[in-house]
Amino acid sequence: MASPKKIKFPEAKNDFSPVNQFNLRVFWDYWADANKDFYFLLYDENIVLESLNLDNDHYSDDIIGIIIKGDLFVNNIYNFETDYGIHLIVLGNVIAKNIIVGGQDINISGNLTISEVFLGFYNHGSMFVEGNVNCPTIIIEDYSFVTNGEVDGTVFGNECIHFLNEPNEKSICPSPDLYLESIFDESAFEVYDINFAALARKAELNQPVLSKYIYNEQTDCISIDEILYWIKYSSKHVSKNKIILKKWGTLITIIKHPIQELEIQKYEEIYKFLIVEARVELHFKQRECKKFTCIDKGSRTYRRAKRLLIDKSKNIDLYFQD
Repeated sequence: MASPKKIKFPEAKNDFSPVNQFNLRVFWDYWADANKDFYFLLYDENIVLESLNLDNDHYSDDIIGIIIKGDLFVNNIYNFETDYGIHLIVLGNVIAKNIIVGGQDINISGNLTISEVFLGFYNHGSMFVEGNVNCPTIIIEDYSFVTNGEVDGTVFGNECIHFLNEPNEKSICPSPDLYLESIFDESAFEVYDINFAALARKAELNQPVLSKYIYNEQTDCISIDEILYWIKYSSKHVSKNKIILKKWGTLITIIKHPIQELEIQKYEEIYKFLIVEARVELHFKQRECKKFTCIDKGSRTYRRAKRLLIDKSKNIDLYFQD
């Protein structure tokens, strides 16, 4: 494979930009003066790569993007920084195993075929595909994804795939019955959100990105010790039976008697952890609802509650500071 040529930004903009520049903010006239001293890496032919890292610090400081005149065949395209990145322009087709990207604009003039997962994360990046999109698992989290072709795949996340020059009603949006917990284990999450860095790391290491969850009673059950930790910690600081703590939009209520109870309210969701007969029962409700529902172990809500509890326990001392 030949090494890329290094071409100046004005040459890239004038001679090698795609016909449809829908999402290429890097070429907007507004940025032309600021970008004039930067360079693109230009590949004149079809390219076969093991992986493609689009983080800025993977390149010299004067590189702003990559242009491929032919097709791109690659296992994994990824980056870790979601605020910015190396822009990618492919004038042919892209065939990949996984694409896990955040902060740059990607513009593909041909078709996009991904065998496993596409994840577009955070609103500083965007994807435009002139041709068709074929990918079994498409995850869009606060990200722009627009195509001029057809789409074959299931969309997850909180954003839709939109069609250029088509009414919004043709958009393909995530089904409300499809949750990311149905395709990922706990290694893929922070609390509520996808752990983008963890999935990018899997792509970097050429490991499977999808990681199906299988409930394990020994490791995934909410432990009574996790609730007693809050009860005992609160007793050292506050003598009252009922303690209410509030920080960073989270309301935590601790009740010591007659039933030891910890309640966490985050956003519109309320999780109640009760110690009953030396085990933890989880109850859940939306704030506007009157009644709690008992939650089964291993369910999406149960898993979220456990992640939220662990996250809050890491900073338990901050909740008791004045």
